[in-house]
Amino acid sequence: CFNTIRKATTTTYSCMNHSAPEYLQEVVPVYEPVRRLRSCSQSLFCLPSSEDTNKKRSGARAFKNAAPKLWNSLPETLKKAESASAFRKNLKTFLFLQRTVSI
Repeated sequence: CFNTIRKATTTTYSCMNHSAPEYLQEVVPVYEPVRRLRSCSQSLFCLPSSEDTNKKRSGARAFKNAAPKLWNSLPETLKKAESASAFRKNLKTFLFLQRTVSI
């Protein structure tokens, strides 16, 4: 579970910074509201509709459904990492601390 979360969020980081393949960036659209809101500066992805999440073939574990939820739950300081390597390092620390807190 730890590695799955790490890989999904690292790929999502690449999508947010436009370094992932185009087909992945299309799967997880960036949240861009029509008008100016406080959430505009939070680096969020659009959450899938409950209709998409409940389908048998593309359930809650599918990348297009899980990635936005995982990404949006990360702290803002982690999302704003300067580089991919800094993001991976900080993500590993964050996930380790979350794991130890929940045990």
